Amino acid sequence: MSYNDVMSAERKVLRKRDTIINQSNTRPFQPVVPVHAANQYQNIVEHCDAIVFTHDFNGKFLTVNPHTVTALGYSAEELINSYFISLVPEKNRVNFFEHYLRELRKDSSSKGVLQVLTKYGKKRHLLYNNNIYSDAENQPYVIFFAQDITDRVELEESLRLNNETFRSAFDYSGIGMALISPEGNILDANNAVCNFTGYSKSELLKLNFLDLTHPDDNKTDQSLLHKMLIKVINHYSIEKRYISKSKKIQWGLHTVSKVANMDGTPRFFILQIIDITRKKELADELNWKNSELEAIKSGLINKISQLEELNYIIAHNLRGPANNIKLLVDMLKTNDDPQTDSSLKLEVSEIVEFLDEGSTSLLGSLNTLMEVVQITMNKTIPYDECDAKKIVCDTINQLNSIVYEKNASIKGNIEVAFIKYPKVFLESIFYNLISNAIKYSAKDRRPEIVVSTYTHDDKVMISVKDNGLGINLEKYGNKIFKLNQTFHRGYDSKGVGLFITKAQIESFGGSIKVKSKEGEGTEFIVTL
Repeated sequence: MSYNDVMSAERKVLRKRDTIINQSNTRPFQPVVPVHAANQYQNIVEHCDAIVFTHDFNGKFLTVNPHTVTALGYSAEELINSYFISLVPEKNRVNFFEHYLRELRKDSSSKGVLQVLTKYGKKRHLLYNNNIYSDAENQPYVIFFAQDITDRVELEESLRLNNETFRSAFDYSGIGMALISPEGNILDANNAVCNFTGYSKSELLKLNFLDLTHPDDNKTDQSLLHKMLIKVINHYSIEKRYISKSKKIQWGLHTVSKVANMDGTPRFFILQIIDITRKKELADELNWKNSELEAIKSGLINKISQLEELNYIIAHNLRGPANNIKLLVDMLKTNDDPQTDSSLKLEVSEIVEFLDEGSTSLLGSLNTLMEVVQITMNKTIPYDECDAKKIVCDTINQLNSIVYEKNASIKGNIEVAFIKYPKVFLESIFYNLISNAIKYSAKDRRPEIVVSTYTHDDKVMISVKDNGLGINLEKYGNKIFKLNQTFHRGYDSKGVGLFITKAQIESFGGSIKVKSKEGEGTEFIVTL
């Protein structure tokens, strides 16, 4: 429909409508105020910051006030006798006729928002409230009174766009997002939070977000929230644990920021959650692997150290007996030589006795070394469920005579009743440590020995503590677990027991350390 067609149709309606208006609905324009008051109203119209103009039923401008000229960019001459429809965007013109003009004719008034174009093509939004009047000759006309609400419309559009953008970002974000009240109640939550926690949105809206927090992390979270409430901080990020609907622990990177009211008080908090559960699992697995590698590394270093020590022991301990045996063999050869000085000759029985002593010493050293090597190299020994209390009792029974002789007091503090370990080695560890505690007791006091088992950092610990002679660790600390090392004279000791005990413990990934003070006692602590 062209503009001329629309105008032709409107004129037909006008002729019919004018007749009805003149007969009933129009209000004759009659002055109801004195002339000087009319002048005041005219001044108000001319100087107000509202768009005020009149137009006829065809939409032709009749009069305009100065602000209309300013707002639309046209001069008064350009507007007078032009048509209002020329200011309406092309796409809205049919609606202008069908809604705006028709509503005027039907109800003698019209309210709404109309979009027009200024002379320079800029869109303006006018909030209008119009009425039909008639002049002295009963000719109807429209007083168009409007406020330019373009800024408000654009602001509302901007807010709408921002709200839609936020809503879209909120709802479809891959990151969990929730709105939390200052009291901690969940006001809104997106699908990512639902997936992360296992709760539906309706279920979440009935919860306080601390209900989802692992109890061990609540205190930290509440402390940081308090700092936000008292304006010490505006946001914070922590790694924390959540408890899902299925009671599974979920790790999240938890970030909270504040949206404040005009007075600075918090209106609500924006919570963002990034699921880092898998990252944590991988980190724990990596730490475990690193610990395992460190243990392997430590084990290899120990193996190398043990091999070096064995090499030294072999070179040191076997050389003497071997040289003695060779010397005695040479002496046997020279005994029959007539040229050998008789004073240098030994009886055969003496040589045999020396050979026996040397060979016995050599075999003893070899057996000890072979036992250590077997302990170190044997990885097929099965683990047993060992009754720690029974092993300690059996050990005390084996040492019953020396316990009686020394009048020793042995107490047990067995917190770990059963220990998974090769039984033969666990028995040997207890035997060596308890027998040493009894053997190296002080002569001026009754021996008191406490045997304990307990856990520390998820590892089984064994402690054997006495009030005996003690050891000078500053002097002998680096030699305690060496082979053939003794620290007290007058005791039947070859310095083998602690060496073998250490080898037994370390070959299964454990460790042993000692605490001691000379004259006060010693404590051996084993980590299995």
